[in-house]
Amino acid sequence: MRVLDSMAPISRGTNSVHQLFEAQAAQNPERIALELGESCITYGELNARANQIAHKLISIGVKPEEPVGIAMLRSPDQIAGVLGIMKAGGAYLPLDPAYPLERIRLILKEANSGFLLTDTSSLSLVENSGARTVCVDELDDFRDDLGIPDLDIGAHDLAYVMFTSGSTGVPKGVMVEHRSIIRLVRNTDYVNFRPDNVFLQFAPLTFDASTFEIWGALLNGARLAIAPDGMTALSDLGCLIRQHGVTTLWLTAGLFHLMVDERIGDLGTIDQLVAGGDVLSVPHVRRVLEELDCDLINGYGPTENTTFTCCYKIPRDKELGRTVPIGKPVAGTEVYILDDDLVPVAEGEEGELFCGGKGVARGYLGRGDLTAERFIPNPFSESSSDRLYRTGDLCRTLPDGNIEFLGRKDGQFKIRGYRIEPEEIELELKKCVGVREAVVLADVLPDGERQLAAFVVADADMSADASGLKKELAAGLPAHMIPAVVSFVEKLPLTANGKVDRAKLLASLAADRRTGGSSTLGDSSTEGRVAEILQEVLGAREIAPDDNFFDLGADSLRLARFHSRLQAEFDPDLKITSVFEFPSVKAISAFLEKEEVNGALAAEIRTRAERRRSAVSGFRRAQRREV
Repeated sequence: MRVLDSMAPISRGTNSVHQLFEAQAAQNPERIALELGESCITYGELNARANQIAHKLISIGVKPEEPVGIAMLRSPDQIAGVLGIMKAGGAYLPLDPAYPLERIRLILKEANSGFLLTDTSSLSLVENSGARTVCVDELDDFRDDLGIPDLDIGAHDLAYVMFTSGSTGVPKGVMVEHRSIIRLVRNTDYVNFRPDNVFLQFAPLTFDASTFEIWGALLNGARLAIAPDGMTALSDLGCLIRQHGVTTLWLTAGLFHLMVDERIGDLGTIDQLVAGGDVLSVPHVRRVLEELDCDLINGYGPTENTTFTCCYKIPRDKELGRTVPIGKPVAGTEVYILDDDLVPVAEGEEGELFCGGKGVARGYLGRGDLTAERFIPNPFSESSSDRLYRTGDLCRTLPDGNIEFLGRKDGQFKIRGYRIEPEEIELELKKCVGVREAVVLADVLPDGERQLAAFVVADADMSADASGLKKELAAGLPAHMIPAVVSFVEKLPLTANGKVDRAKLLASLAADRRTGGSSTLGDSSTEGRVAEILQEVLGAREIAPDDNFFDLGADSLRLARFHSRLQAEFDPDLKITSVFEFPSVKAISAFLEKEEVNGALAAEIRTRAERRRSAVSGFRRAQRREV
């Protein structure tokens, strides 16, 4: 097989993602591509490292378009691994090392993937996955001077397979081609992609926002600052923005609202702020437009249309209405708002949004029936191969041509940017011992944010143990799919039509969110104030001193808000890990009063710091071997 020298001018085509990256590396090999902490990786170094990984994968049998799992923390080697998979002709299959092992095995099986890239820091979490595992930071046994693999990979070849929640109880893999990524970040019109941009990789690789972050930077000669993995405090996010001079930032709607409420000043240096994944709050948008000098863009799009379908650059000289529009289709994209007969609706009328163009995914891996249902022939195209993806989102066109999102046709919803099919969680709940019936809903909290709420009918001899049920679910579901609140009910209420009365269930939560425990707080003034802050953050009526934050419905965003309030009122140096280590009013109050870190927490902090250091040192060891 012929190979190309990694630093030679690129003369072959640039129809694939990695070929466009190689062109950037050839033109500017010394330009910084990645930053993690104080360490920097150049385009030339990243390209050489990706070549080494690609040849390793080819040598062990990876074939064109074969999904290759990658389960690593955010790091330079994670990016090199993704590029290496593409250079080997494969499609990267993102897996979170924190996923339950059973879910990792399930996704690998669904993808028919026999290979898994990881690193030594994540190996213990995935080593029993059943796939052949390659540790990218231990490639001592392989030649590192083979250059760029010369494979014929084009625009229509598979680039990645990303699994999302599935209504049948099994996650479904969205197959995205190279051309769809290129359409997202090259020659487009919704964001200004420039070599002097600095993007922050804050989204996990399993979340399609990472497609925008990673390739928006690396296919345009820009810099990608990598956020350390793990729970990040709002203050830490602000530090990352300042440390790396981040100019382009993508935030989920929930995190956007949180930063605007708690740390808006930390966003002051951003030039382009993209927010989305759910409905944006008009008051929060207005505040950004009033206080920050940046382009604010509302980004909308399903994974099946490669991150963004429509975007709306929010004007400063126009008064917002009751909602923030999702805008107009980005370059290379077509949208249609149709009725049930696939006939376009009139301006202002409600219909389902369909999207077409280069961003549309190939379909669902191994799910021909579901692909045929959701990816339909484009009735408005002369080409028989063109398809539309039916989003299930209800929209209408406004008089100015922008599109307004109105809701869903089905029960699907977004939580913290993740698309949730409640049926998948319900099926997992019904597998739990003692559970007879279960319904999962999106509970809207007083501040407008949403959380997962499960209503369970249990056998008579089953104890109402919400914590135990959550732990049982955690053996098979990722953290973002674990209900924040589990309520045990004698029976599910029904409407006159015999369907589950979802409104009545949600009303019961609004009436009393707390499910147990005493509301008697101790004499500590710290304890009383901490409880007040937690009540405000969770929207809870009563909180007992020993109630666990997670049993009360706290998720990562709410704990981040809680931590930010504690920092502001008690200790600006308080670590967010302390909130997880002491997850009750009584425990965190005692910790704040003593102002000391116990041995277990200190060890945890040291371990996380060491994992961040090893992420870069492993990459550097490989570079020294190449020299």
